[in-house]
Amino acid sequence: MKAEEAPERIDVPAVPYVRADLGLSRLRSFVCLAEELHFGRAAQRLHISQPALSQQIVRLEREVAAPLLWRTNRAVGLTPAGREFLRGVRAALRVLEETTHATRAAALGRAPLVLSYVPHVSGDHESFVEALCRALQEQLFRAHAVRVARHSLEEHRSALRDGRAVLGVRPTDGAPDPHGLGSADIVVPAGPAGCGDGGSHRLRLSWPDWASPAEVDQLLAVAQSLTPVPQG
Repeated sequence: MKAEEAPERIDVPAVPYVRADLGLSRLRSFVCLAEELHFGRAAQRLHISQPALSQQIVRLEREVAAPLLWRTNRAVGLTPAGREFLRGVRAALRVLEETTHATRAAALGRAPLVLSYVPHVSGDHESFVEALCRALQEQLFRAHAVRVARHSLEEHRSALRDGRAVLGVRPTDGAPDPHGLGSADIVVPAGPAGCGDGGSHRLRLSWPDWASPAEVDQLLAVAQSLTPVPQG
């Protein structure tokens, strides 16, 4: 039986204690990687590239001044410091999500949840966006009103980064979204809903990068359920 490879030692230099800038998206990425123990699967689940995930973990280890993971060519695992950090981060994220839900509940009746939309000049996507708004209301946010807000591209990105919009929809232009946003493209039929012979268009769905992977998966599932066009 072949002996296991020794884990690569990750040396993080000791530094005087300073308040760490951990970043919510980095914390969520660490939890996801700790659950998957595989960079490729974790990156896919987070809807980011594998190099971007690796960079997030390296920055996180530098901020906490401790090795959180060991790596070999074939495996990834948590160090003792990583296991301790995971317990604390999970508890902190749980409190944050409970606080977010409580805040949304307190705001109910004063401000609806917003689906930010950058219209196309042809207007071909209007029926899909309206259907998506209704589906979000019925399937995910039953206790909240959901409305479509038509924005310019800059207003759209600002609303998502600031958390004023839960999801964004815009025509795909091939350019990546700026820092602070996650995104995925979806193929939708062109023209009014129910017309299957009008071709198809690609739309960019965007969200704040601090949104939880579970919430992102739910948003994408609702959007993908509205189109019979094969994705990919």
